[in-house]
This record gives sequence, structure tokens and C-alpha cells, in this order.
Amino acid sequence: MDYTSHSPVLVSIKRDKMAGIRIYVEVTLAMIKPDAMEKALEIENIILQSGFTILKKRKVHLSPEECSELYAEHSGKMFFPSLTAHMSSGPIIAMMLARNKAISYWKELLGPADSMKAKETHPNSLRAIYGTDKIRNGLHGSECFNTAEKEISLMFPAAILEPFPTDLAAKDFLSKFVNPTLLTGLTELCKEKPVSNPSKINQNKCKIISGPSIHDCLWDAAVLNWLTRLGHKIYSHYTLQYIL
Repeated sequence: MDYTSHSPVLVSIKRDKMAGIRIYVEVTLAMIKPDAMEKALEIENIILQSGFTILKKRKVHLSPEECSELYAEHSGKMFFPSLTAHMSSGPIIAMMLARNKAISYWKELLGPADSMKAKETHPNSLRAIYGTDKIRNGLHGSECFNTAEKEISLMFPAAILEPFPTDLAAKDFLSKFVNPTLLTGLTELCKEKPVSNPSKINQNKCKIISGPSIHDCLWDAAVLNWLTRLGHKIYSHYTLQYIL
């Protein structure tokens, strides 16, 4: 079973036929282990309520060999045989999750790897609630971006993961497409000098519920500076990565 969620996450958009703008959202791999499968629906609801989108989902019974490849970094450790035996003991659900800072947020939601420790230090974490011990801890999450890339390629071979663009690419996008538009529009506002009485330009009685009010805007270059800073704040808040 492999399908795409209908949740509203924008993965990519095109600006026009000549140039494309791709929006990157961080992804990670999550797995519901055999010991927590009976609570799978409950866990998935928690995942969605925590701001994640399930881009891909797959229910599969892994072989011991596949488990060994998945947990290759633990090969040679004392718990490795028990881990691969447990992971291949029954079906699991693998999910490709997306959201702002997906990897770190998913790890935070999971809690410590040892469920016994999680029950003491992070009682509200998923592993504390659905796990039993270090092996039967209910769920799995990728440790870092490189690990997520490897694990997703194993569980979802058809998934295409492109490297995150740099901050320079984001600044380049803002300078090419956002700032010129703001500058043009605000220059025209300065020339036109719209009425300063908000009641005359708010005939429908619309209310501003956040951000600076119309009284605060002087329709000059300061507005451009504020909007530019706002653009950077929006970018930082949602960690959407832009590349041309």
C-alpha cells in the first residue's frame, strides 16, 4: 500500500514556462514498529495533529535482511540481533513525513529511544506512551538529514529527494522577485500619497488583527524596510527553501 496524503502541503509550483520556483519542505522517515501496530490509527492522528503531513505511507513486512540494511549503522552492537528480529517479526508502517524542521520535531515527539527512560523523563512522548523498552519502543525516526535520505530511499525507492538549497538561494529569490515588486508598489504609493485617514480607505470596516496598523504606516521607504524584514521572518518561520 503506497499512497499520497491529501493534506494541503505545497511541494512544488511553477512561476511560468521559462522559470520555475521549487519550494522545499524538510522530510523524515517515521515507522510504526510491530509492537505498536494495533495503535497505528491513533498514532497517525497524533502525527497529523502535530503539524506533519504524511506524503507517503506503506504497510510492509520486512525481511531480516531488509532490517539489517535499514539499521546497518548499529551492526555489531549487542542489541542488533534483537532489533532486526523484532522489526521483522510482523508488519510495520513506514511514513514519509513533511513539515517545518521535520527531523528535529519528529525526534522530539518520539522522546528517548529507551521507552523505560522516556516514561520517566518524557512521559508525554510517543515512545513513553506506546513503547515498552529500548527494542520494543513503538516507533522509529531518522536521526539526521543524511539518515532520512538513506532510509526513505530504502522504504520508498521511487521517492525523489533533492538536496536543500542554501540560504544564498533564498536571498537570491527575495532580491529577484520580492524586493523589486515591493519597491515598485511602494514607490507608487509614495507618489500617490493615499489618504491618511483609515476610515476613508476602509469603507467595508475591515479590521487588522495582526501586524502594524494603517496608522503606523507612513507610506514611505520605512514601509519597504518593514515588509522586507517581514518577508525574512515569514521565510524563517516556515523554513520554506526557495531555488530558481
